Amino acid sequence: MKLLPLCPMPVDKALKFARPFTGTARFLRRIFPSVEAHLQQARSELNVRQYMSLVVFSSLFYAVFLAGFFASLGLLLDNMKLMQVSIPMGMMLGLMVMAYQVYFPKILVEKRVREIEKGLMYGLRSMSVQVRSGVPLFNAINSISRGNYGELSKEFAVVVKEVNAGISMDEALDRISHGNPSIFFRRMLWQLSTSIKSGSDISNALLNIINSLTKEQMILIKDYGAKLNPMTLVYMMAAVIVPAIGLTFLIILASFPELMITEWVFGGFLGVIVVFQVMFLGLIKSSKPNLVG
Repeated sequence: MKLLPLCPMPVDKALKFARPFTGTARFLRRIFPSVEAHLQQARSELNVRQYMSLVVFSSLFYAVFLAGFFASLGLLLDNMKLMQVSIPMGMMLGLMVMAYQVYFPKILVEKRVREIEKGLMYGLRSMSVQVRSGVPLFNAINSISRGNYGELSKEFAVVVKEVNAGISMDEALDRISHGNPSIFFRRMLWQLSTSIKSGSDISNALLNIINSLTKEQMILIKDYGAKLNPMTLVYMMAAVIVPAIGLTFLIILASFPELMITEWVFGGFLGVIVVFQVMFLGLIKSSKPNLVG
């Protein structure tokens, strides 16, 4: 990952302009210590010093740009208020850009966890079937790496690459477990690695892992169902009952000419309902457990 949202120019070029802000980047690194771990887990090509330097550069760029825009507009319109708010507005935008960019690696990590865990059960079942059929573990992992399992295939492709380079299977599994953000994937790798080191039956180990993850799935599904019950009640109240009552009141109030209830009011009311429903559906989707798929 060599990506930074809201960067005013391509990252490679921006790095040259961000070099003078290395000292400030070190200071921010101490304030936001989790950024380094998130960058590693997201497999970023940028180290934490480069990333935080880019954050400082981007936030200053937007702060100066917006402050200059409002100041220039104030000069053109001879408006002192615009000139007075130019610096606070620029600082506000700069801080907003900085906050978003500092949080962005965590967004990437959460996305990566979601992609890994979405295909984890399917990949494990495929591996289990292959190993029980007499296929060596390395060949089964190689098959998953070439399959359509999203981020899981990419993780196993790293294992295949390291084993082909001469590293033992258990060591390769231990290596990719370090820094991986998915706790379920790490647990699976640790159990496989332990089974290989102890010389136990890999097929039984895979079955135990699948059974354990299935139990985890059931617990997560029950928790998800418990969360949906109050959320459904809130949705019924806010998206069905309140809009119906509110629309009735608006129609009644519209019969009084002095209140000036126009079509724009009804349109705005409809817009608020639509935005709420989209946000609420997004909240339901985001609360779905990753392991469920």
